[in-house]
Amino acid sequence: KLFYKIKKGAIFGEYTFITGLFRQSSITTAEYAHIQILTRQDFLDIVKNFPDDFEKYCMIRDKVIF
Repeated sequence: KLFYKIKKGAIFGEYTFITGLFRQSSITTAEYAHIQILTRQDFLDIVKNFPDDFEKYCMIRDKVIF
């Protein structure tokens, strides 16, 4: 059952990426797709080197969760 069609260039998976909580949906492509992946752990390892950006990330994460 199709719930939502993602347009070219769209981002998906941000809820899980930001919160670290389990995903709430799955995605399947209808045709060929080029997907770029940045793991949450790689992102956290990088952003922790930038305290101001890490604080912004934590604020966004907390707003999404709560």
